[in-house]
Amino acid sequence: MDEIREQLAHIHEAGLGRDPDEVLRSPRDGQPFVVITGVDFDSTAKTTIWAYEQQGADGKRYVMTLSRDVKQVPDEDFPKATFAKGHKPASPKSGS
Repeated sequence: MDEIREQLAHIHEAGLGRDPDEVLRSPRDGQPFVVITGVDFDSTAKTTIWAYEQQGADGKRYVMTLSRDVKQVPDEDFPKATFAKGHKPASPKSGS
């Protein structure tokens, strides 16, 4: 993530993009996006998730799959999804 943030900072400094911390944070839940690094995008597992909102909003989270599709996943389906590199999302905090 440090490398991603650094590259985004260069783009921002050149006046071509927003602040890296803003880009890497979901405007819906205010949390940093979870990005699974070191992912093989040549994978045949096109529905596998490699980036997602930590909490999302309105009972759904935005995710990005290996096929580079962005979609919303209902909270009840999120734990059943397949994540890159065997990643296991953190359990939601109680009261959220």
